[in-house]
Amino acid sequence: MPPLGRSFRLALPLILSNLTVPLMGMVDTAVVGRIPGAHNLAAVALGAAVMNLVVWGFGFLRTATGGLAAQAFGAGDARTLKAILLRSGLVAVAATAFVFLLAPFAFPASAALFAAEGELRATLHAYLVVRILGTPFILGGQVLTGWFLGRQETGVPLLVMLTANLLNAALDVVLVLGLGYGVAGAAAATVAGYSSAGRASFIQAMAASDSFCIRTEEFSRTKEATPASSSFKAAACSRSSSIPAVGRLDRMTSLERAGRISA
Repeated sequence: MPPLGRSFRLALPLILSNLTVPLMGMVDTAVVGRIPGAHNLAAVALGAAVMNLVVWGFGFLRTATGGLAAQAFGAGDARTLKAILLRSGLVAVAATAFVFLLAPFAFPASAALFAAEGELRATLHAYLVVRILGTPFILGGQVLTGWFLGRQETGVPLLVMLTANLLNAALDVVLVLGLGYGVAGAAAATVAGYSSAGRASFIQAMAASDSFCIRTEEFSRTKEATPASSSFKAAACSRSSSIPAVGRLDRMTSLERAGRISA
């Protein structure tokens, strides 16, 4: 595939997945707008803005993880690739604890910033109390998204976020319009969407980590590749499912050297 086409294939899912980030808040706003009370709609719109600030404020989790994972993936280092996921996950846990510690101060600060009083203030607080519970899944999702991007698997975050948005929309209709839980129901639907996205990404990451194999085309990027070494590389990739992830790349490297020596 030409370089431009390859870049476009990797970039398009990334662009689309970025567009889905504020979509959950927009769906909450659209559904809550159908129930009486202007303060409900205002609370969801303001609360979604606050949570989007949290998402974008910790965007470095995705970009940093993606950059480091791309280096390890390009070098064919499975051990480092796993370690990056673990270290970034620990940073996300620390960031979540930081957000929870600041939450009691952030709630009144948000209300004061938006000059929310009376019913609007109480409704905004109720929405944020529920939405803040989804912080671990939001930040963990940032890490997992970056890790998949570093592995050039840009389609995985897109599919996960699309599924989460569909779940959020369905739960919004059921909890807000069907069961009448109002703003709290909309917040719970969004948390459920993010949690499902986080769990799906984690399961996919564990599966990808256990079956890690650099594609043959990645090993044949250089002009030095010989027919014999290419056959050894293809064989190594095809048998990788039975090799532990940590030692798999070492096995492939030794096979590659053996192929070059025999050539």
